[in-house]
Amino acid sequence: EFDGTIDLSERLVDIKNGRFWNQVRDGDDRKQLRIEQIISMTAGLQLGFEFIIDTLFGRPSGGKSPINALEYHDLNVNNIDTFAYVAVGNLLSYIIQLLTNKTPQKFADDRVFPYLGMNAATDIIWEETPDGVGLSWHGLNMNIRTMAKLGQLFLQNGFVNDETQIFKDDWVERSIAGTAANPEYGYSWWDMAVAHCAIGLGGQYICFDPSGSNRVFVMRQNDTGENTRTTTAFFIFAFLSSFSEPISQGGSSIVTNADVSSFNSILEKIDYASGQEKKQFFEN
Repeated sequence: EFDGTIDLSERLVDIKNGRFWNQVRDGDDRKQLRIEQIISMTAGLQLGFEFIIDTLFGRPSGGKSPINALEYHDLNVNNIDTFAYVAVGNLLSYIIQLLTNKTPQKFADDRVFPYLGMNAATDIIWEETPDGVGLSWHGLNMNIRTMAKLGQLFLQNGFVNDETQIFKDDWVERSIAGTAANPEYGYSWWDMAVAHCAIGLGGQYICFDPSGSNRVFVMRQNDTGENTRTTTAFFIFAFLSSFSEPISQGGSSIVTNADVSSFNSILEKIDYASGQEKKQFFEN
């Protein structure tokens, strides 16, 4: 939305019209879906048979072409504007490609990663469809520092330094606001009472609190399972504990870990008190 390329109020038919929809299952209904409904999980979509087959055979899920991504989910028109979480789906990836003429990876590599000092070749693993389009809603794996940079970007309302902002001014506020269908879920962010969190597979958490502690909390687990008690303990520790850093002076503590098996060896608290330091954080 920053440069007018995407408008969340647009319907899919506003993006792609004509005879294209004649070949899409339930095309007359699907083409009326708005982008905002899709990213807020209120589009009436639900995983169906194809997801089960992909899972059984270990294939990339979410749709492997524009039409396949459109048809990948079953559509229940009676559930439109009702919250229903969908774990996988690549429809947003193809929307980005259609509107920008770039894959999501290329768009991020041009418009986001350079500002954050991120190297797509070394800092992330972005799973792709067979036609080379990065998956959306799932399939993005990042190292702990890269996760922290994204959390810090949202904490700073899209500013990468004191002068450069790469989000619309109201984007973070809208992203975490929630919807009438689910006040606790916005645009991929969950409201966890003391912070807003993006939660991924494998125990990946990016959480930030812009109103109170002014902190970012990042966690990923090296094991395949998720210890809920340990995760909750770290979450409480990160946002409800008092640190020695000068939070009252405008700093923000970033708590990171690489293995949640031990409290003693994995916590790193980093304080950033000025715009210059935040800029250096993104450049490193």
